[in-house]
Amino acid sequence: MLPSIWNWLVSKGGRKSQRAKKKRLGTKRRAPLLVEPLEDRTLPTVTWINPAGGDWDTGTNWSTGVRPAATDDVVISQAVTITHASAIADSINSLTANLATLNLSAGSLAIMSAIASPIKNLTLAGGALSGAGDLQVTGGLSVTGFVTLNQITLENQGVATLTSPGGSSPTIFLPSGARIVNDVGAVWDMQTDTFVEAADASATSFSNAGTVQKTANTGTAHLLVPFTNTNTVLVEAGTLSLADGGSSTGSFNIAAGTTLSIDAGTFAFTGVSGVGGIAVNGGTADFSTLSPITVGSLTVTGGTLTGSDTIDVTGATTWTGGAMTGLGTTSADGTLTLGDNLYLARTLACNGPTLWALSSAELFQASGAFTFATGATSTTPGLSASMTVTDLNGNDPAQAGDTLQYTVTITNNGTTTAQNLVFTDTLDPNTTLIPDSVTYPATAAATVVTAADLANIVTAATARWHDAGISAGQ
Repeated sequence: MLPSIWNWLVSKGGRKSQRAKKKRLGTKRRAPLLVEPLEDRTLPTVTWINPAGGDWDTGTNWSTGVRPAATDDVVISQAVTITHASAIADSINSLTANLATLNLSAGSLAIMSAIASPIKNLTLAGGALSGAGDLQVTGGLSVTGFVTLNQITLENQGVATLTSPGGSSPTIFLPSGARIVNDVGAVWDMQTDTFVEAADASATSFSNAGTVQKTANTGTAHLLVPFTNTNTVLVEAGTLSLADGGSSTGSFNIAAGTTLSIDAGTFAFTGVSGVGGIAVNGGTADFSTLSPITVGSLTVTGGTLTGSDTIDVTGATTWTGGAMTGLGTTSADGTLTLGDNLYLARTLACNGPTLWALSSAELFQASGAFTFATGATSTTPGLSASMTVTDLNGNDPAQAGDTLQYTVTITNNGTTTAQNLVFTDTLDPNTTLIPDSVTYPATAAATVVTAADLANIVTAATARWHDAGISAGQ
């Protein structure tokens, strides 16, 4: 144990002597540290200082003495009305105006930051809003003129009204991926002829989680932008036109005397009701809600009506162009008016009077069924046709040199005889009609229809067949 004690004593004594040495020599002073302030890299805040409101581009209305710039965060804390009426392009980083009203009628305002920029009230009579920002209107939004939303998101959280005090239709133009969002609890009220229109092929959109409604005017509100509905759409006056596709997991209610029109694009519905009408003039209207749909009237002039739902039409059904397809049924309880060259690939149930608009009306029945309820009548003959193709060589797909047999069935769905019928079929350009191969009826004992019988109207591209008439129901 002594060696350990000795070592400790020597070490202890050594430290003590060192302290004493330092005491004799004195302690050196260190140079003082210089602390410099860090550079302020926060964006400047510019505030509105005129309690009476005024013009955005008047410098004395702002705390800096000049109008805000692209790097400025703008704060308007007063309940004032600010106008932007000059043709000046302004840019700011962000906007906070929880009590203020901004009236934009000319020029442009760009909000560059993607963070939310709240404002209480916004009136758009002209000009443009742009930038990557999300402008949230918490109180009232009024659109009365032609305005462009370039890239920006316009988010309505209160009540938006679209009116035409000057007689011109309010129009919102959406280029560069701009979006309109109608939040939960918000109302987007189109009270006149309006246009919400995509300006280019970018991913513009209009999404509704609140209520979108067409009210107060017999004109048409046009949504020429993909429209997504997850809550409620009310057609209470005039016509609501969907002209760029979209989808709905919410509801559409069509009031009496109004019309929901599908004019372009593909729109998928999951809930439609009301005593008003549906019009399909172009594009595709897909009704696949897994439950029946009842509407007051149906008009199809073009495009395609499809889906698995039964569409019960209590009033008039007018079908003069386009197609009806899908697994569902179109049930015409009122007067059914049919035009020419119609394509049917679903069930069309005629439960009331049927009017064939043209004496040469034709309906091509690819699949599905054309049915008449007991007591239903038809004032003029109407024809439907279906075709099957069989490869007599047994190949699938067909091979070069095979013989294809086309069987066409023409049915008179009316209650009177169809006279002087003409059947026309355009042949595939890769096929050649075999002479004397056309027979009528299509049975083993059928009469061969020769070129002479066809009165020399068989050409390389078209085969036509004449018949004196088909009685009703045949």
